[in-house]
Amino acid sequence: ALTPCTPITNLTASVSPSTVITGGAINLSSAGTGLIAGTTYAWSGPGSFTATTQNPSTTAPATAGSFVYSVSVQNNNGTGVCTASATTSLSTTVGASCTNTVTVICTTQTVTLTTDAGLTNIQWYKDGVAPANAIAGETGSTYTTGTAGTYYYRAQNNLGCDVNTCCGVTIQTSICCVPPTTTASITPPTCAGATAQSNGLLRLSGFATERYQYSSGTTFNAATAIPASPTAIPSNSVINSTLTNTAQTYTVRIYTAGSSTCFTDRTISLTPVVCNCPPPKCVPVSVSISN
Repeated sequence: ALTPCTPITNLTASVSPSTVITGGAINLSSAGTGLIAGTTYAWSGPGSFTATTQNPSTTAPATAGSFVYSVSVQNNNGTGVCTASATTSLSTTVGASCTNTVTVICTTQTVTLTTDAGLTNIQWYKDGVAPANAIAGETGSTYTTGTAGTYYYRAQNNLGCDVNTCCGVTIQTSICCVPPTTTASITPPTCAGATAQSNGLLRLSGFATERYQYSSGTTFNAATAIPASPTAIPSNSVINSTLTNTAQTYTVRIYTAGSSTCFTDRTISLTPVVCNCPPPKCVPVSVSISN
């Protein structure tokens, strides 16, 4: 016996939201009895719109007015062809023109987005408002992210009417320079009697993975820098232990780990120490008598 195709009954089409500003995002959907895995869909609408999925998303026409979207469905799973069709209407209004706002954050930062007050049934989206763009689990009035993209939300107001953002917020990320806070200090040479030793210390403090170079003078000179390339700061913090007792200014350049362009310069001067012999001491005189 031949098996007839599955009949399609009670087919309906709907659009959400049913009223939207021109060019706004809309979601079309179809439902009915007899829709099966092999059902085919053919949507049509204004502006040569077509789609072949059950629940397509698109944008509303760019002009204000009333528009009709139609869907034809078909089952070919048996003898004959079972078909049905339905329509839905959309109204568009001219809204205030807007442009996606752009916020630039560092790759180490986050930004919190907030909906209007008093909304319910909130859903946040990234890079579009189609169902596939919904951010899983993000249904609160705020959303915090550090990922680049354009973000939107859809919700309902206190009248149960759909609310959607026509313009999103575009987040751009940038590798930002956060200058090191490492500081530099000098310990003057010590004295041996009236002679100053060549053991002054140039050291750094408040570092982790930063790197360094230094040069003589009030500004950093890459051509004469020591070491020749940025180098990890020694664990004992001393970058020179042989400073001579000469008035000299040094500029230490401290680099953020992994960067040769993000740095802080610290300029510090050595003030010579004055070395003197200790005051003369009175010492006893030994006297010996001989016959």
